[in-house]
Amino acid sequence: MKKIKLFYKRLLLVLLTISTASCLPDTQLGPEKVEGSVIRFQITNVEGAIVSMLGHQINVSLPIGATTNELIPQIIVAQGTTILDYTEGQTLDLSKDYILKVMGTNNVVVEYLVKTVVQKPKPGFAQIELLFEKKHSSFYGWTNNQQYSTATSGDHVLVANTGVIQVLNGNTGEPKGVLAGHPGAIHQIANDDAGRIFSVNVITTATAFKIHKWENVNSTAPELIINYTIPAGDWPSGGNLGRCLLSVTGDISKNAVICIPMVNKNYFYRWVYTNGQLVSNTPEKVTYNFPLATKTFGNITANVNPLGNMPVDGYVVTQTARGWEYIGKDKQYSFATTDGAIPYRSFVFNFNKAKYYAGSVATPNSAFYIFNITDPKAIELTESQRFDEGIDFKPFQSVVFPVETVGNTTPHIGFSFKQNADGTGILYYLYANSGLRAYKLTPNEN
Repeated sequence: MKKIKLFYKRLLLVLLTISTASCLPDTQLGPEKVEGSVIRFQITNVEGAIVSMLGHQINVSLPIGATTNELIPQIIVAQGTTILDYTEGQTLDLSKDYILKVMGTNNVVVEYLVKTVVQKPKPGFAQIELLFEKKHSSFYGWTNNQQYSTATSGDHVLVANTGVIQVLNGNTGEPKGVLAGHPGAIHQIANDDAGRIFSVNVITTATAFKIHKWENVNSTAPELIINYTIPAGDWPSGGNLGRCLLSVTGDISKNAVICIPMVNKNYFYRWVYTNGQLVSNTPEKVTYNFPLATKTFGNITANVNPLGNMPVDGYVVTQTARGWEYIGKDKQYSFATTDGAIPYRSFVFNFNKAKYYAGSVATPNSAFYIFNITDPKAIELTESQRFDEGIDFKPFQSVVFPVETVGNTTPHIGFSFKQNADGTGILYYLYANSGLRAYKLTPNEN
């Protein structure tokens, strides 16, 4: 009997403790509840807002992308306290420091400083790791040195391979077939932001650029979207057109730009799509003044890659005259390499709110590097200056991709990039004489 009474006494004590605790005001963020004080300050219309109080300062932290000009606070004050110059439910502009005034029954006005910050995103990637590596002849059975470029579409990666376009699983590299209906010889393929696939014909004696488009890897036939006869004065001597990089940036159902450099010339052609319409079948001719003795784009190895979704956003130009690359829409940036470190291909891609530039190192070396060019001025800074300014200019350089068979040592190189739904990305690197590598990029946590 005594044990039962003791049990009920303990149970009653527990219930009283819970009841008392539930009636206490939430004072976790505020000071002691003295008259003329703020006990709690919350932002009610922004999910993820965090508020902390220290003395008479209230610190508001808003999640990435939140606005600061229409915030609705919930303000709880101590008994006998009046909030001045504020009505419950009123929106506040907290883009600047805000003074919250309260007053007790003693008519003493107490000021609280409200400081608001919006969390900034952490762009870039936390790590880059090899996802898969597949060899040309031993895995795919491809002829050595006959693979020229890559593209992505949906969950697939595509490789231009001696007149056909191979379709591969983008996560494993496993073969899935070929793209249907390709019209003739090709070197260069590309994709737009929506995963459409494009190719340009390789021409030696004919005089017309023909660019074809597939909606996706299941398309049964391509559509001819550009058929441009090159003027006699633009035709290069001794060069095969269509061997320089085909670049498609943007979404051609909206706004996009297509660029092709001219072999053995110092200019490239540019076609523009605006609101889903090709502005003109006749392209704009964009001329570059190269700083070195070789004044033209080399055969096969030259590259033009738009930095942004529209042509006004700038370009990357790669030249193979042993030692330089241009970056910038006004040709204002030059990145010098040493003799032997020839940039044979380059590629620009966006990932986690940052812009990256990938470039090959040299022949027959098969390594490549990635630069963060979100702030392009970094190209003109020294390594120590970049460190001082917090610019992540050269976050990655790959190991050498072992050559599988040695034949024609002039490399064909292709880059492409796929954004995954989970926030990660995959950078594909094709190196003829070796194979196809896929690197998984993991974003920084925000």
